[in-house]
Amino acid sequence: MANTYHTFRAFATTPSGTTYGTELNFITLNQEGTCPAPTDVLADSITETTAKISWTQENGTASSWNILYKESTAANWNTLTTSDNPHTLTGLSPETVYLLQVKARCHNGLMSEPSPTISFATLPDGIHHYALNNSVTVYPNPTTGLVLIKNEEGRMKNVEVYDVFGKLLNVMSVNDHTANLDLSGYAKGTYFVRVTTEKGVVTKRVVKQ
Repeated sequence: MANTYHTFRAFATTPSGTTYGTELNFITLNQEGTCPAPTDVLADSITETTAKISWTQENGTASSWNILYKESTAANWNTLTTSDNPHTLTGLSPETVYLLQVKARCHNGLMSEPSPTISFATLPDGIHHYALNNSVTVYPNPTTGLVLIKNEEGRMKNVEVYDVFGKLLNVMSVNDHTANLDLSGYAKGTYFVRVTTEKGVVTKRVVKQ
């Protein structure tokens, strides 16, 4: 068995009795082989409180996995073990950006490195948030730089920009119905723009080209 402490000693039996040798110890090493990490991790069928997570695993290497997930602003990861692929996460918070990784628990007893981190955002909760989400627009999207954020239902208080790993990149104080966001200095990719209004919070996904 891997990672196990063993003790043994030899002995010889003669007509005059049994003689024991020196006691020796050893520890078995990890089992040979590797444990490939999951790839192509995807979050889809996202609702206000659930998300279906799927991934690709090298054939015959694993039959259970650890899913690690957290809100983008949280310090600690939540971990659950599953034998289902895909697996549906439940109990999520509405209109929240999450980060997620998957680790494989391989048949040889090893644990894989985590998959690349992905991000996803849950949907707003209920009719009120649906109306609020529709009242806030981000244009153009995709964009090459400047973005106009507009709220049809009141003033905005602030605008926050996050990358796909949940890192806060920028905070703008706003006290108006419109705001100009300049992404020209950002790398190409996907960003989350979190808009705080007088009536609630809206998160928009923006693609920088």
